[in-house]
Amino acid sequence: MDRLENMHTDEYEISISREIQVCKNQIERAEKAIHDLERRFDWLASVSVTDALDVEKAGVFAQWQELKDGLLAWQQRLKEYEEAYRAIRSRKAWPNAI
Repeated sequence: MDRLENMHTDEYEISISREIQVCKNQIERAEKAIHDLERRFDWLASVSVTDALDVEKAGVFAQWQELKDGLLAWQQRLKEYEEAYRAIRSRKAWPNAI
């Protein structure tokens, strides 16, 4: 691997490492927010469709559902970045394997 390729790989590695940390931070925030909502509104853990349709509970349920969906998206992003990071690391370790 020549110097230019190595530099790009290092830059990609640094960028992906930062993105991994952003994902982890967002996952931690989402998990905490979900936990706080579930603690305040214990009915969320066993919510039914009829509960979700209750006007009083609908706003809380929508917020909880949005957090859950966001959490899943951040977890997926983290998985993708970690796979990309491993791929870059393995290319650096075995540059002639490609």
